[in-house]
Amino acid sequence: MRVLVLSCNTGEGHNSAAKAVCEEFDKLNIDYEMHNALLFVSKATDKTVSSGHTFIYKNLPKLFGVGYRFEENHPPEFIQNVLKLGVNKLYKFLENNHFDCVVTSHVFGAILVNETKKAFNIKMPIYFIATDYTCCPGSFECNADTYFIPHKKLVDEFVGCGVDKSRLIASGIPVRSQFFENREKSEAKKKLGLPEDKSVILLGSGSMGAGPIEKLSVKLADRLSQSHIIVVACGRNEKLLNSILKSEIPNLMPIGYTKKIDVYLDACDIYLTKAGGLSTTEAIIKKTPLIYINAVPGCETRNIDFMTQNGYAKAAFTIDEAVNAVLLTLDTLSDAKEKMAECKEGLASNPAKFIASFVKDNTEN
Repeated sequence: MRVLVLSCNTGEGHNSAAKAVCEEFDKLNIDYEMHNALLFVSKATDKTVSSGHTFIYKNLPKLFGVGYRFEENHPPEFIQNVLKLGVNKLYKFLENNHFDCVVTSHVFGAILVNETKKAFNIKMPIYFIATDYTCCPGSFECNADTYFIPHKKLVDEFVGCGVDKSRLIASGIPVRSQFFENREKSEAKKKLGLPEDKSVILLGSGSMGAGPIEKLSVKLADRLSQSHIIVVACGRNEKLLNSILKSEIPNLMPIGYTKKIDVYLDACDIYLTKAGGLSTTEAIIKKTPLIYINAVPGCETRNIDFMTQNGYAKAAFTIDEAVNAVLLTLDTLSDAKEKMAECKEGLASNPAKFIASFVKDNTEN
């Protein structure tokens, strides 16, 4: 069996989810290729969409939110027309490489494949992986054979958007296998060089280093005692990293882009982060108490809505609210951990492994 895996460079979460499934394909000896869906349209389209998304996301978050709300209330005709420009190239690629199915972690990939299937009357199953805790715009137009959704409590929302319930599987968002390695807190701290006698607050900003991270970290350091250390994950934002380093505040520990977030989640008591779908799922898997920084409206607002309305996490809309939420959660850690354990019951024990096995078992060679 050969599988085409499609993702998109509009944020690291889509790529991370796709790579997590590919990791499980490797274990099952399934032949696959992973590609950027937008490159089947053109390099210029990929660069324009991806760089534009990143710029607006980081620098104009309110505009990003306005655009997302517009997409929620209008059919994605423009993006469908853009993606139709790539159907000829994709069709030739599918024919030349003899793929049996497509797994995609972005609606662009699913819509592109669906348009190609319609244009050339080909039969090929599409497996779509939703990477946010909502039915994102364009999900219905994907016309996927199977939708892997983040949580069982989202079934009604997807059905309300027109997706056939029989196509929905509440798998959870796939994350890398290393997040299923459990360590004692002391072991994790030792591995990371963190003091074992201090509580750890992990402050994340996503791969782009978005949100009011510097101001929040300084305020937290001021309000918390020296018995706490705040690890600030700056992602690829070197400006943010260097600025916090220059502050030389004793209980602030900024770090750059890291592939050890799983270890930091084992080491920390609270995870304070923006509301990305992957970040959320990583915290759920680790049962780490979660507080959201409402940095970027749009799909992340929907993630916040889902997690807070079900009592799984807290959200803060100002720096002071975030600090107060940390202080409150430190006093109620056991309750917060129980809620995250309850949330974990709504997804597969290992979403990536589940999805890979499902694709293998349900695709005809």
